[in-house]
Amino acid sequence: MHLITILLFVICIFISLYALGITNIAKLYFHRTHEEINKVKKMIRINESLSKLLELLQDEKKVSDYLTKNHYQSVAIYGMGDLGQKLFNELAKEGVIATYTIDRNLVCESKYNMIPLSDKLPDVDIIIVTAVSNFDDIYLDLQKRVNGEIVNIEDVLWSL
Repeated sequence: MHLITILLFVICIFISLYALGITNIAKLYFHRTHEEINKVKKMIRINESLSKLLELLQDEKKVSDYLTKNHYQSVAIYGMGDLGQKLFNELAKEGVIATYTIDRNLVCESKYNMIPLSDKLPDVDIIIVTAVSNFDDIYLDLQKRVNGEIVNIEDVLWSL
């Protein structure tokens, strides 16, 4: 009888360890899947913004119209991924040169007048944030450091 109790105890331990292993694998899978879902959501928002920018250009509407309408004279761009680069180039075509650009993940590029986020940020009338999925955090960070208006690129594009 004593041997059966020990055997049952060992079996229970193995089943518990197996269940724990499956639980950990499931947690890792969910975490990875959650990150992938967030990445897809971010890409969808960027794609929607790029599509809206293209639509505006086809309708002969310009981002500089938004700046003029709201009396913004100096502009900076936060986020120099694909969307930020397209915005920078489009504004330049429209005769608006961004005073500077900022990106946490890119090395400073003189082509985009980029300055490190760690530097003191010069005041501008408006900072357009193209990092759409992190806007709230970026807004709170920038709000402490600059005096200008801070807007999401999505708000700019959909207001035109």
